[in-house]
Amino acid sequence: MGGWPSSRSDICFEPDGRSSTRFRDDQLAFVKAYLATVPSDRLVVLMMHAPIVVAGNREKMFRLLAGRPHTFSISSHLHETLHVFINKDLGWPGKEPHHHFINPAVSGSWWVGTPDETGIPHATMNDGTPNGYSLITFEGNRYRIRFKAARRPADYQMNLYLPDEVEQAQVGQTEILANVFGGSERSQVEMQVDGTGPWLPLEQTLTSDPACLRMYELGPYLDQTVLGKPLEEVFGWKMDYPSKCRHMWKGVLPAGLAPGTHTICVRTVDMFGQTWNGHRILRVR
Repeated sequence: MGGWPSSRSDICFEPDGRSSTRFRDDQLAFVKAYLATVPSDRLVVLMMHAPIVVAGNREKMFRLLAGRPHTFSISSHLHETLHVFINKDLGWPGKEPHHHFINPAVSGSWWVGTPDETGIPHATMNDGTPNGYSLITFEGNRYRIRFKAARRPADYQMNLYLPDEVEQAQVGQTEILANVFGGSERSQVEMQVDGTGPWLPLEQTLTSDPACLRMYELGPYLDQTVLGKPLEEVFGWKMDYPSKCRHMWKGVLPAGLAPGTHTICVRTVDMFGQTWNGHRILRVR
């Protein structure tokens, strides 16, 4: 899925050299013949290169899957991560939305960025997701997905953005952003301060990842040449302009925090019931 398109891909090259995303007739015929042998209570999993939602003739594939209660599809191509729940507006004929998962890339954003101590670029994807991969577990006609960031602990599942310090009078107007890498519209995301008090819900929002935007803004510095060598060759390729992240949540810190140091915890429960936590330290002046 993450490599160049092949004969099994849904990316088709035209005689003029251009490409389009669609399913070929032989691919559709294969799926039709195969499904005739699969009982209706089995989970049907489709894997492809480009997301199924951009295939020009996706309705033909959808019709083959119509009436099946257990379907799931996976793609890559975008070098971002996203859960799409395809409904009738996108041509899905089923009663319940079809879950399509756009898998992250091990190469992240094509290996851009400053290398670490081992020489590997940070390769952060344009939606703020670290480069990595997914672990998908199947049990009967059910499945579960867990994101794994490369070279990071298994429980590293989000980045939190808020100031390190804030004036006490401004606490109640201070925003927190949580980029939950494997999050979706079916995730629950909430925060708690200092391990006590209520869990406050965060609201899903469509915005760019702040760290990605900052790296993009620093790009012009890499156009400079030092000692006859472009800095982009020294510090790694520039980041593209960040995309709008669809797994970002926002909230406002609770007013009235006393001066001193506080721990902000963000907890998320995903569509599979998996729980993850992220933490940041805040100093109130």
